[in-house]
Amino acid sequence: MQKCSDPLPEFRQEAYLNQRIGHIEIFQNDCALIDAAVGDSCKGCSCGMLKISSRGLCGWGEYVLPGVEKPLDLVRWASVLMQLKGLTVEAGLRYVGGKREAWGSVRAELAESALLDLAQRLSEPPELKLSPPSRSLERPSLIDRSQAYFSC
Repeated sequence: MQKCSDPLPEFRQEAYLNQRIGHIEIFQNDCALIDAAVGDSCKGCSCGMLKISSRGLCGWGEYVLPGVEKPLDLVRWASVLMQLKGLTVEAGLRYVGGKREAWGSVRAELAESALLDLAQRLSEPPELKLSPPSRSLERPSLIDRSQAYFSC
């Protein structure tokens, strides 16, 4: 066990930026459930969460697409993210940066957010790892509250 007076071990950026992306999931929220729970009107929008995983850890991002008239085709909208699978976190961030115009700001910011969150979690010393996700962030719970799901 490390003592408070001991210096923290050095962690090199390459150690976590070079971890490969293993799994990508998107949960499109059921807006009716959100309206009932929060009391906020989600009419005409689509919202959800992106989860990017590597080495048993995951990074999260949330999105809101206002002005969605018809149901969002989640598979079509999210399929561009499949290109991230197998890339390193660093390469994924560069890839997303180069696709910002083609993807639009919502998808690009969503992917960047989840990748940066994953990089942060991967870079933490084992003793300081963030606590495990609450039950509300576990896959079965998220799927129960989702109207669509995408995984690759």
